[in-house]
Amino acid sequence: MPSITNSSFDCSLPSASRWNLMALYWATFRAALHGTYSHGALGFAKGAAYSALLAFFPVLTTVTTLLVQANAPAVSQRIETWLFQVAPPGVDALINNFLARGARPAAIPIVATLLAAWAASGVTTSLLEAYQAAYRRPHSRGIVRQRLLAIVLVIGSLIPVLLASALLLFGDRVETWIFTQLGFLDAGEVLAGGVNLIAHAIRIAVAFAAIVAVTAVMYRFGPQAPRRRHVWPGAIFASILWLSLTAGFAWYVRNIANYNVFYGSIGAVMALIVWMYLLSLSAMFGCEFNARLDERAPRR
Repeated sequence: MPSITNSSFDCSLPSASRWNLMALYWATFRAALHGTYSHGALGFAKGAAYSALLAFFPVLTTVTTLLVQANAPAVSQRIETWLFQVAPPGVDALINNFLARGARPAAIPIVATLLAAWAASGVTTSLLEAYQAAYRRPHSRGIVRQRLLAIVLVIGSLIPVLLASALLLFGDRVETWIFTQLGFLDAGEVLAGGVNLIAHAIRIAVAFAAIVAVTAVMYRFGPQAPRRRHVWPGAIFASILWLSLTAGFAWYVRNIANYNVFYGSIGAVMALIVWMYLLSLSAMFGCEFNARLDERAPRR
């Protein structure tokens, strides 16, 4: 069974070996860029982005319905603020529109959750097809087995993703409560200065580690390839690329492109689907990187 550990990150390597490792990774990076294009990842990413868009609105319906029923405006405000920082501009307006509709029938969240789970498995299915193409091997799973694996991966990824999101959204309140209970802070006092900066950095690091871990699990169990030896390098590259593309695209939409001018009322939706396309492409690039690294790295 292929291992997801990798000794390539050993900092005790001599200087010559480190240069060789850098050269190996640079050559692999270029090969992965070419492979991402030649193996059809651009097309697979379109399918994944479309499925992600289909999943987004049922998820939005479920979350906003629960928030309205729970009467939690503070939580709603934090989610809007977080989406403004992470998602393309205009998505926060979609949240406001859904919240403004008020309470919905109790059956709506159940139906929306089922639809979201099915659409999310469609995202994973597109990713699995791209992962398989990266290793240049034909599909051997049936349609039913492929869909079941996609659903299992969605469910398995849900918990760490939710925990990472909750940590980013509410981690400061949890930290303040813990320090207050330990007697380091008075009631109503908040963390400030260097301690707050360190706590914020820890939250980001833990959330990033959760993203890398989920991506590594997808790379480990997604493709069918007998010689998979590298999982973590591609997972780290994909996560860094995901963060970079998210920040870059958000800056581009806010400062250069105005999707509302070109697309009118659906401008936010168009920006959202482009963002999802970029995220899907970054995940596929990471798997392509692992596949090319398996071909180039010497066996130990």
